[in-house]
Amino acid sequence: MNSRSVRVAAVAAIAVVLIAGCGGGGSGSAQGVASGGGLRFSVSAASAGAYDPVDVRLSGLKPGAAVTITSDSADFDNVHWHGSGQFQADASGVVDLAKQPSTAGTYTGVDEMGLLWSMDAPQPADSAGVNFDSNCSAPFSVTLTAVVGKASATTTLTRLWQVPGVTTTALSVAAEAFEGRLVMPSSGGGTRPAVLLFGGSEGGNLETCRAEMLAEKGFPALAVGYFGEPGTPKTLNDIPIEYFAKAAKYLAGQPGVDRGHITVLSLSRGSEAALLLAQNYPDLIHGAIVMAPSAQVGRGFPTGPHGWTLGGVELPTDETIPVDKISGPVLALTGADDKLWGSFIAVPQIMRELDAAHNPFPHKAVLYPNAGHDMVDDPWMPVIGHLDERGGTRPGNVAAASESWNQILSFLRALPH
Repeated sequence: MNSRSVRVAAVAAIAVVLIAGCGGGGSGSAQGVASGGGLRFSVSAASAGAYDPVDVRLSGLKPGAAVTITSDSADFDNVHWHGSGQFQADASGVVDLAKQPSTAGTYTGVDEMGLLWSMDAPQPADSAGVNFDSNCSAPFSVTLTAVVGKASATTTLTRLWQVPGVTTTALSVAAEAFEGRLVMPSSGGGTRPAVLLFGGSEGGNLETCRAEMLAEKGFPALAVGYFGEPGTPKTLNDIPIEYFAKAAKYLAGQPGVDRGHITVLSLSRGSEAALLLAQNYPDLIHGAIVMAPSAQVGRGFPTGPHGWTLGGVELPTDETIPVDKISGPVLALTGADDKLWGSFIAVPQIMRELDAAHNPFPHKAVLYPNAGHDMVDDPWMPVIGHLDERGGTRPGNVAAASESWNQILSFLRALPH
């Protein structure tokens, strides 16, 4: 991809939006634990999906009083993460994280989830960055603590990947001819649009996290691994597009799935396969969501001349991916400061190609200022480093990740069902 810098003018604080074509499972509010002095936390949902924001208030302070609130958590590797913010109580003696700014600490400004995403952890000297390892299976907890003199208060936020009622089924190459995780929402009658997901050059099946959160919102989802998983190639070389079609057909055949509204979602290198799948299987795939994408067919990764095949034929590299047969809406999202590759060039190019093909379905592009390639990460999850090679700022990447999640949900909710 062309990695030259492109300046993008932001017409809104959150994102530049280019539009073309035609028109949960959390618990109720909870109280924290106080220890003298009347300090008390109240939260909108002590237990909630990992992608869901939570309102946090601290009461019992003197009007105008200064207070530091800290956050602490341990990830799946038992690495300790710590965050903090300094606040001033309002005239009622309350600090509301959604309304009042942190003036110092691991983040500044108004951000209801700042104490979560801004947590820091030790970074090895030989590492370009560190991600909070949540494992996308077991819940994890974040403890908030406030201390003013001899008074203190604590509350614990439990972040869920598997909410009650959602079921996950492991699928294997040996049994189903593809590796994946089928995540189904609780049965509610009728059929719903469904999503086929897969990742990029990281390999494995990390999109299981996003699949679980989609199911929490009521959308059946199938996360697929296509290399670096048992029974799959070790590297991204000569991956058949038909492999993804097999998974899509399996998803379409599940009870509760609207087989007329299957959307493919992928990111980075996987976006190439997503567009190729939607283009070559218009009767099976009815829309595409691509994040930090490419508009061209790429080479193998980490080495090799060809990344993808179709009909047993290696697809030529550096050729523009055709989109004239895509039979549904397209949503393309990226950071305007992607330094890993020129996804900010690819996103408007995909829109132009759809326009040139007179594609009758809605298509929309969103470019997030101050965000880089890591806007594809899970919302609210702490990430340290990676900015030199991936771009953006830490707050910018988090804002883009959370807002892009809202864009994805809006896209899916707009589908007929």
